[in-house]
Amino acid sequence: MFRQVLRRFSNRAFFASSLGETASATSIAGQAVYSTAAPSAEAAAKPGLTSLALFVPSVVCGCLAYWQFERKEWKENLIKLRSEMLSNPARDLFGPGDPQTYEKVTVSGVLLHDKSLFVGPRPRSIPGMGIQSGYLVVTPIYDSKRNAVALVNRGWAPNSWLGDSGALSRSAGTTGPVTLTGVVQPNEEPSAAMPDNNLDKLEFHWVDVPALARACGLPPDTPLVQQLSDDPSTIQQGKAASPLEASRKAAGPLPTFPVAKNSADLTRFVTMPSDHLIYAGIWSSLCVILGFMARHAIVHPPKRFKIVNNQQLWSSVNKQ
Repeated sequence: MFRQVLRRFSNRAFFASSLGETASATSIAGQAVYSTAAPSAEAAAKPGLTSLALFVPSVVCGCLAYWQFERKEWKENLIKLRSEMLSNPARDLFGPGDPQTYEKVTVSGVLLHDKSLFVGPRPRSIPGMGIQSGYLVVTPIYDSKRNAVALVNRGWAPNSWLGDSGALSRSAGTTGPVTLTGVVQPNEEPSAAMPDNNLDKLEFHWVDVPALARACGLPPDTPLVQQLSDDPSTIQQGKAASPLEASRKAAGPLPTFPVAKNSADLTRFVTMPSDHLIYAGIWSSLCVILGFMARHAIVHPPKRFKIVNNQQLWSSVNKQ
């Protein structure tokens, strides 16, 4: 009888001891789980400035996408305006009414080559010669019958023409009156890297119509006509040409200087509206992806598992 009672008492003590160890391990595990879950809940409930800063890359990409959409619409409207102007018949520049920007006009008179100005330097690809440095030639044209004068952007000429009035006069083919067709050219918008024009030294890096007129001794409201050409050889290559196309152009005859701007180049840009649409799509996709990643990082922050300082207790439990 005594042995049976002792055996029952031992079984109860062992069960109580095992139950206590299990409860202790469960308590330790609960502490470990709490140590990982609590910071995540607290971070998700109270997002601070650091969390909001995760959305900065998404906002930047959104702004760049909007800017690309604006550039696309601006170029589409500009191409439409220039196409309409080119499709209309040319009007007399010295006729009644003020000409509009990029309006197609004709101008007649004598070219004053000794008053020519050079704007540049500007590189240009010449068939058979590669990329050459040169200048835009701006020459006054005088109509003695109506006592009217205008400026004409005759096009691009190589560096050897700089200050060579003889080459300019020979290029016109005559010293008498000529009739030219072109469009009314506005001022250029220089980039931040473009140096300023120096009127005293007659150095012009970008087209400033009033400054060019004053340099020639003309009123600042003198119009500037950009001479146009329909010669296919004068079309500027917007993107890199294939080797076959480059060899075909190199085999052709050299253009006549100054090279007037081709009418097709007025409706072409290095970056066309379709390119801006692609860029806008890329930036928009990055905006959405980065925004989703930032939201996921705030709502579901990465857990950092950390063992509480009960290593001795854990080791004792493992041994048992």
